Amino acid sequence: HALPVRREALFCSNYLAGLSFLLLPHLAVYIFTIAVEASLNCLDLGGLTAWLLCQSGMCLFFYSFAVFCAMFTGNLVALPLFYGILNFLVYLMVNLVEQVCRMFLCGFNRFPSPVWQAAAWLTPWLRLSDAVQYGYFNGSDTRGMYDPSAVAVYAAAGVVFALAALLVYRVRHIETAGDVVSVKVVRPVFKYGFAFCTGLTGGLATCGILYQDSGLALTVWVVFWGIVGYFAAEMLLKKSFRVLKAWKGSAALGAVLLLLCLSVNLDWYGFESRVPAAGQVESVDIYGLASAPYDGAHGSLTLTDPENIQLVTQLHQMAIQAEPETDASANAAGADGYLYLDLTYHLADGTTLRRDYDSLPLYEEDLNTEGTLTALANQFLSDQDNVAQMYDFEEVEKGRLVEAYLDSVWNTQTQSYETVYIDGSAQELWDAMKQDFEEGTIGVRYLLENSQARLDNTCVTDLCFSVEVPLPPELGDREASQTDTVVFTITLTPNASHT
Repeated sequence: HALPVRREALFCSNYLAGLSFLLLPHLAVYIFTIAVEASLNCLDLGGLTAWLLCQSGMCLFFYSFAVFCAMFTGNLVALPLFYGILNFLVYLMVNLVEQVCRMFLCGFNRFPSPVWQAAAWLTPWLRLSDAVQYGYFNGSDTRGMYDPSAVAVYAAAGVVFALAALLVYRVRHIETAGDVVSVKVVRPVFKYGFAFCTGLTGGLATCGILYQDSGLALTVWVVFWGIVGYFAAEMLLKKSFRVLKAWKGSAALGAVLLLLCLSVNLDWYGFESRVPAAGQVESVDIYGLASAPYDGAHGSLTLTDPENIQLVTQLHQMAIQAEPETDASANAAGADGYLYLDLTYHLADGTTLRRDYDSLPLYEEDLNTEGTLTALANQFLSDQDNVAQMYDFEEVEKGRLVEAYLDSVWNTQTQSYETVYIDGSAQELWDAMKQDFEEGTIGVRYLLENSQARLDNTCVTDLCFSVEVPLPPELGDREASQTDTVVFTITLTPNASHT
């Protein structure tokens, strides 16, 4: 820097020299491979060019991003740490915030998919690892990369990062080159960002180690570790352990973290109590109505009928009221079973609303008591159309019946359970099973696993059908079979006379 050379010239010469170490070997491999393929009469110029462009585009992005990070620090230890952390920062932060919300908010499961899609784009390793996968996609008959255009987006971002790095380099002061953060305006961002990340990470880790799952405990630990992170960042910036004079900033940070935690924990935003009006819902997906006997009924429903949607909103309201009972004390209260419930509403305005409830208590005496959570959940399982959807007969009937067999047949001689194959009667058994299902003597669901009604009216033995079904185009290998064999299982009952 003491030489009469402009910073733009210094930056460009060093930037291009470093980039050439990555790009020139790719070009050499490209040229040599063309020569070898041409000599063997198997030249694929398009494929090789796509490889060169994608490989070079990725290198352009990651190299430019590393240079951009280098403009903000002169510390050789901090540079790779900053570069590595920033590559995954958004994905990690979304994960941390999601875990915090899961502990604070009743019914919260995860952020909607657009949030995760944005996080994937802002986490280059994740997005690019998907984009450059090679194979058959979207039913195409030709092989190719999944999304080469994503590489072009990142290459363009690499050019932007290179220009931004030059702008920062032009204004950076030489005397700060050895600092952990060499650009003064970025120091508060580093300090408070470091403290915030430390607070969330330390809070969740401490609660996990101490087996604490209450919102109050998490709030205390987030504030504590946030203040610790603040002083640690201050030490790095000041290069000194004498940082207690910065207590005012730590107090302000602690107050902000406390306010944020309380606002979520006390649900100031109305997340927990929100139940959409039935008239605003076009359809609702229910997951978690898994019930005994545990055979081929997957416990998932998609409902579009207004009456059913109205019942779902009532079930949602009851789940909100029952949620305070879903801790370990529910066992002591005499719960006879528990229900996991996952609701996804598709609203008329095009948005979705999802709620997830764990371990909702069920009581056998409430099965026939109208207006209870247990009775309403059992009402869904008593509807034959709902049960037919759970078994997904239509999807199975698209395939070809291969064989039928009985699973868990008790052999009195060997005193063990065995599998018994039935020859030549697969279609007849399927038709008989469907007839019994329509008459309500098979496929009956029981909300409570250990209820006497379930024990008296179901067999240990399951009737199983092997079915050959076509594979979706995007999963099929064009050089192999286009079908897969699945097993459909239904529990036998003593009342299924036709079967």
